[in-house]
Amino acid sequence: MAILAGDAEIASVQAQRAAALTSAVNTHLVGGDGLYVDGLRTSGEQSTHSSQLANASALAYGVAAGAQVPTVAKYVASLDISVEPDHGMELLRALHAAGRDVDVVRLLTDTSFPGWAAIIKSGGTFTWETWTPSDLIGDSMSHGWGSSALVAIQEALLGAVPTASPSGGPPTVVTVTPPSGGLTHASGTFPTPAGEFSLSWRDSAAGTRLSVTIPPNAEARCQFPGASISEVTESGVPVEHARGISIVGGEAGGVVLAVGAGRYDFMVETG
Repeated sequence: MAILAGDAEIASVQAQRAAALTSAVNTHLVGGDGLYVDGLRTSGEQSTHSSQLANASALAYGVAAGAQVPTVAKYVASLDISVEPDHGMELLRALHAAGRDVDVVRLLTDTSFPGWAAIIKSGGTFTWETWTPSDLIGDSMSHGWGSSALVAIQEALLGAVPTASPSGGPPTVVTVTPPSGGLTHASGTFPTPAGEFSLSWRDSAAGTRLSVTIPPNAEARCQFPGASISEVTESGVPVEHARGISIVGGEAGGVVLAVGAGRYDFMVETG
């Protein structure tokens, strides 16, 4: 919030607080098995319980890092849906952040345990206040926090995430990243203040194809983890020679492209 408001001083203070809190959580709330426990007793002894919520939150908010992530993510996925709908966002974002998009799809579609798919199977048209509502205590069967699953579908499976604009850049930036698994294709639109983004992606034996339409006064950051520059083309042209595109780097073994307004068709060949 402070960054968006242009208050660098407050942003710095809050960043320091966030770093201190992350350090404290990782110092005091990680058990011997590498999982996050639910808290500390008054004696300072750790709780013996590691909930899905504690571990999903650590992944979703970037508290868990490095070699710890696979262990925490595997544990979170093993518990199916063990959080209530109000924490569905953390659960799905956690699995996506850990590269477990196969599990994101599974949790959204499996009807064998209480969750979004089970609600649809039972005839529900919106997420309930709790997975097993009771008329006796007035649980709502049309609750606002149910929309979190739709946000997760948009972010993790369509692959579109609103992103802070770089200094001097356009006011609207969306990061586009095809998911790591779970689906073979997806298409949809993404509303922004600058207008509607449209995108589709498809995996095949030849590689991954991504088509994106970006409105004026906006930019997309298209990410292709695991790809190299030589494997990426736009409308058949090597990406380093394509118009309207800048190579801005990315994590090791990946490509990140800054793409201006217009329509683009990328192809990432299978290595």
